Amino acid sequence: MLLLKVLLIFCLSGAALDEERYSADTPPPESGWKSALKFFTKDSETRTRAPSSSSGSDADYDQFLSLDNTFFLNNEMSNPLENAGRWGLNIGYVWDHSYWLSQGIYAQFLDHSLEKRYSLLTGLTLPGIESEFPLYLKASAGLGYFTGDFTSKTLTVDYAAAVGLRLFSDSRFLFHVEFGSQNYQRLLNKGATNSWVLNSGLAFIF
Repeated sequence: MLLLKVLLIFCLSGAALDEERYSADTPPPESGWKSALKFFTKDSETRTRAPSSSSGSDADYDQFLSLDNTFFLNNEMSNPLENAGRWGLNIGYVWDHSYWLSQGIYAQFLDHSLEKRYSLLTGLTLPGIESEFPLYLKASAGLGYFTGDFTSKTLTVDYAAAVGLRLFSDSRFLFHVEFGSQNYQRLLNKGATNSWVLNSGLAFIF
């Protein structure tokens, strides 16, 4: 009996201490299913509000402006009077159509052995910029003309294809190098040149 009285006094004392410790200003901790529900609800809200780790990365940008140099490595001319390419300067604007496909417009100034030539091309790149895949394929076609009188004899049909390597950076700059074929065919006049070229340059992604 004495032992039971001691245990009863101890339990009542503990309950009184608990009531004093958890006053109205500091309610006792929740337990049971209410506590579990509150825990999982709070965790879900935290995940919803958490920002995505990819936010603000370069993958969010899907267009760029580029400035390239073209070096002619080899020329195959249809006749000895045709122009052999030497070097060129290219300005391009490229934008994404989808994750796997980009389209671009390219303005070119090309220095040949006999004349200068200007051309405007449009092309496709696979895969797109957003993929950030380093290897890509590019094909383009358009019209050009040799300097001089703007007649049908100076107009050309231009077409090119290349395989490229591009290196992305955190500063929104992109370095790329391409190897491929660049060709032209004169309109309403016999004459053509098929060339192997090496392109390299920088692009600004935005």
